[in-house]
Amino acid sequence: MLRRATTSFLALCLAGCYVYRPAAPQLRDGQEVQVFLNDRGRSELGATVGAGIRTLSGAVVQAGDSSIVLAVSRTRSIDGAEYEWTREHVSVPRLLLDSVRVRRVSVPRTVIVTGAVVAAAALVRTAFSAGSSGGSQRSPMPAPK
Repeated sequence: MLRRATTSFLALCLAGCYVYRPAAPQLRDGQEVQVFLNDRGRSELGATVGAGIRTLSGAVVQAGDSSIVLAVSRTRSIDGAEYEWTREHVSVPRLLLDSVRVRRVSVPRTVIVTGAVVAAAALVRTAFSAGSSGGSQRSPMPAPK
């Protein structure tokens, strides 16, 4: 049970070990990206994605020379409020973008989180095994005659 709990906890922690890095010019379908809208983009896409939205995060459905179609999973407004989406497709013309970033695994974060989780699991295991390994302090009862 402890092993299953540790594995689940580790998987959950590793999900947070991602960062967004500047994207290469060519995006691939399925890549997780975060796009930053410029002022014109916030204005023109306001009716589609919401007023004051600064970033859209999601998977690339199609990347062309003039636009990117995203399956949007989250948006973030200028004031930092985040909104969950259910992978609705939104076409974003490239001229409305400030930048595009690709989601990648952060090796330093992953190593730190993995080390912390492994150390915590070892401490928990040691605490539980130390508490259950001791024998009874009472002396055995004499055998009946």
